[in-house]
Amino acid sequence: MGSDPESLVFSKSLALVQKTKKRVVQVDGGEFPTPSSEQARTLLLAALTALGNPAFWPPMNPEALYSSLIQIQTLVEEIEASNNAHIAWPLVSCCDHIWKQFFPSGEAQIFYSVMTEHNYGIGSFSFRLKRLIEKVLPPSEVEKILKGQNLYCLQLASLEDENLPLYANIGHEFGHALYRSRKEAILKLLASECDGVYKLIVSELTRLDPALVQKRKTKTALIIRGIATELFCDLIGFLISGPAFLLSLHEMAWGVDQGTWRAGLTPTAASIHAYPSYHFRFHCLRKRERTASFEAEANRVFKALEKGDLCEMSSYLSTITADHSADRVEVSAFSDPDNDRLAVESAITKHLGQLKVALEGFVARCWNEFLTSNMKDKEFPPVSTEDVFQLLRRLEKDILPNIIPNNTLLGVPASFSAILNASAIYRVHVLSTSDNTSGPDEIYRDIQKVERLTAKALEVSYIQGEFKRWEADH
Repeated sequence: MGSDPESLVFSKSLALVQKTKKRVVQVDGGEFPTPSSEQARTLLLAALTALGNPAFWPPMNPEALYSSLIQIQTLVEEIEASNNAHIAWPLVSCCDHIWKQFFPSGEAQIFYSVMTEHNYGIGSFSFRLKRLIEKVLPPSEVEKILKGQNLYCLQLASLEDENLPLYANIGHEFGHALYRSRKEAILKLLASECDGVYKLIVSELTRLDPALVQKRKTKTALIIRGIATELFCDLIGFLISGPAFLLSLHEMAWGVDQGTWRAGLTPTAASIHAYPSYHFRFHCLRKRERTASFEAEANRVFKALEKGDLCEMSSYLSTITADHSADRVEVSAFSDPDNDRLAVESAITKHLGQLKVALEGFVARCWNEFLTSNMKDKEFPPVSTEDVFQLLRRLEKDILPNIIPNNTLLGVPASFSAILNASAIYRVHVLSTSDNTSGPDEIYRDIQKVERLTAKALEVSYIQGEFKRWEADH
């Protein structure tokens, strides 16, 4: 190789290869919540084995190898954090089943981990690994390691690892993977709805500074695309979980400014990110007919619940603020020598009203045209308000919410969406009726009770479902 193979950097890199490999091997695979975590470990071990193979050392750049190994530690941490101590395996097993409905041919796989940031996120584990090892390994070996796999890692907020109702946010993250696989069709819908307002924004950018309009309009296009992506992913979360997604999205918005449209400019176009305001996101979800029909039915059937304050939860969705009339735009920048931030912020602010109308049209078309009737009616039908009511009756008596009565001794196992919605509603009820003067211990105990009942109900329901599928096959 071009430099002395005994150099300090190269020697340290080889030691780090072995140290990292031992670290990955020592992860207890028996604690993985789903089999796909083992896929991630197998991929990473194959990459580390190749990096430690003397046959590939001669052309390696020691600095590039060392840099890749440092960044690989992040991937190792994701595998280490993928265990039952942090992740409820029955719930992610249900989510795995949903994932396969979006990717029935196995063209993409997923495993689950946690992160310290108070958020949910998804990224391609296999793509990130490829980007790191292709700097130091020959293309043929990279392809041999990856074998065409497309493996995603979905990370959950570690602070919320026991807050199962909040896992409804997982559906939103699934939306990002679905968006990437169907980007062309989705962007076609976006262009047909937003081209008009985009031209108005570009005209304003031209007026502000004709010399800089080219790069600024590119950044603006990426901001609009980022905002539309988030709204599309909200639809997927709502499709999967119904009102529970609205409740979980609302909870994630606690403690932040819910009326700001945010965008961040970076030197790399691919890293530009943007988010609509929570108020506008709630508004778009509230406009879906499923929200109105659930609430109307809940107002009728929840009256039979014994606890009066639990009956009032039938109208809780209406209390979530969806008034976005006072929204504002905030654009930040990592480095901004030409003041692009202020120009883009000003241009979007001027036409924010038209942009909202266009985005509402985009959301409606995604719901009515992109999401097929088969997907909405058969694969992800509206959550049954009656089923949620029956589970709430059990929860108010501290009974496992896993059975829907059907005039038989056994009843019918509750669906994933029914359990998730009932537990989400009941959890909000517990929070809203807690006696804060009694201190944190009692509130924590009450919330823990809901979370344990939910976890057990999902576990039992999942096992019953798996047994029924096995029984049908045999």
